[in-house]
Amino acid sequence: TTGTFTIPIMKKSGLPAVKAGAVEVAASVNGQIMPPIMGAAAFVMAELLGISYFTVITHAFLPAVISYIALFYISHLESVKLNIRGLSENEIPPLRKTFLGGIHYLIPIFILVYLLLVERWTAASAVFYSILSLMVIIVVREILDSKKNNLSSFNGLKLGINKIIAGLEKGAINMISVAIAIATAGIIVGSVASTGLSNNLIIIVEAISGGNVIILLALTAVLCVILGMGLPTTANYLVVAALMAHVVVEVGAASGYIFPLIAVHLYVFYYGLMA
Repeated sequence: TTGTFTIPIMKKSGLPAVKAGAVEVAASVNGQIMPPIMGAAAFVMAELLGISYFTVITHAFLPAVISYIALFYISHLESVKLNIRGLSENEIPPLRKTFLGGIHYLIPIFILVYLLLVERWTAASAVFYSILSLMVIIVVREILDSKKNNLSSFNGLKLGINKIIAGLEKGAINMISVAIAIATAGIIVGSVASTGLSNNLIIIVEAISGGNVIILLALTAVLCVILGMGLPTTANYLVVAALMAHVVVEVGAASGYIFPLIAVHLYVFYYGLMA
């Protein structure tokens, strides 16, 4: 979604198309590891590990920040090397006006974060009420815009409701592919649990790594990249967590290393996203 306007802007500034695409991909992947949402994987991770959502995002925050700092630094070096100066001032929308024009759309995000972190509501309840707040904002904005254009409030109400219906339809359509992928991931997880495949993986990985933790982590990273190919974020995490997280914990323990579960799950999640 963001690439449709960020990539043309980068190309217009002078960045080659390939590098512009690479920056967008890297930034989008980083968006999947940045709290509070983490591509919805944060909620699933908290459920699987039996820990609070707050614990998940506090552990995930620092690695995500470091990843973004690295991306900013590399992008800056590339821009300096190519002598890119950015857009001229007359091509950049005024910051204050643009920000204030859309600041109300941040309200649902603040509500979501507040309900999750302060009130400690469940993810489903917090998301439900944040979506309700977004619906109210859409309707109110359309009514105000209608009054501004000397139209009736009813006209704005109708436009707002139509936008909500269109958004719900689009959301449902977009969720079809995600739901199919998650259902397939559920089958994989169930198969692993019922066939004992994870035990076989433990034996294989332990034999290859020979008790060397560096080889263990490198091999796990490669396998997570392979397993995560073609999967959306949530399904990706379910697959790599079911197949590889237990392997890392067990093989590490056999080699004398005690890895925290949250660290292992974040590790396999990050490399699954690299796919």
